[in-house]
Amino acid sequence: MRLYRTVRAAAIDIGSNSVRLLVADARPGGALKIIVKEIETTRIGEGMGCSGCLSQEAISRTIGAVTRFCSDAQEQGAERIYAFATAAVRDAANGGAFIAEMGRQTGLAPHVLSEEEEALAGFAGADVGDPCGVIDIGGGSTELAVGEGRVPRASVSMRMGAVYLSERYPLGDVADPLGLEAMTQTAQSILRSDAGPIREALGGAPVQWVGLGGTITSLAAMDLRMAHYDRERIQGHALSRETVGRWRDRLARTRAAERAAIPGLAPERADIILAGVVILDAFFAHFGIGALRVSDRDNLEGYLLMRVEQEFGAKP
Repeated sequence: MRLYRTVRAAAIDIGSNSVRLLVADARPGGALKIIVKEIETTRIGEGMGCSGCLSQEAISRTIGAVTRFCSDAQEQGAERIYAFATAAVRDAANGGAFIAEMGRQTGLAPHVLSEEEEALAGFAGADVGDPCGVIDIGGGSTELAVGEGRVPRASVSMRMGAVYLSERYPLGDVADPLGLEAMTQTAQSILRSDAGPIREALGGAPVQWVGLGGTITSLAAMDLRMAHYDRERIQGHALSRETVGRWRDRLARTRAAERAAIPGLAPERADIILAGVVILDAFFAHFGIGALRVSDRDNLEGYLLMRVEQEFGAKP
């Protein structure tokens, strides 16, 4: 059996709502030992629903965050710094120009994940057992995958996320009932039209569903009334369909400023959390699921593991 050395590496996720950093000790075929995990909300996907382009303000915020995270990773002794971008950059008309500017300012060339690669990274990061299904609600898209180990049998990426739906359906200070119903119907319609490969792969067989992404980890933190985010308590927390429905109704009745004061909910996520919960509630209803387990590990961990294994693992 071949033994591989441990590598200290970093991954930077340029998501539609936030930029995240993970520094970890990693070994091909092994688990990650997390050293640092950070997040900064830059909302690079802001306004894309109308313009189809990344704004200069959002680009500047995001490049600033990536620059700071590169410095943090270097201070932690990372041998490699990998970066990837997801739905907002993938879909933006000026996504290529953003990547080029990122390279000029930081020296990084982020990998823009395809829809399939994004689902694969999330599934690999969750790594929770067999068989399992994964839902990853992001800012610009939502990924579903089912399978075993680190490789899904089927995966889909759907053009709906917490930022995307929030901008498409501005609900006001207290959620407008008609707008909320339109948002809900859109989420349900997208699931009916796009989730077919997942339904076919399941074939009616039960799986353990796992939830990833900021909406779902925030809901877990809210459910646990966390004053400070604790990934160990989040990992494995159960969210039932009834719990998600109660939070949906409560958030719809709560003014935006009051949402920001809910324990466990980061203030910068208060304006998009309801849209994320609508997606999750529609997912529960569509698949007839009673509960899922929450994972703090997601595409950030999955991408870092895959890159370390590609670069430092066995060569064919």
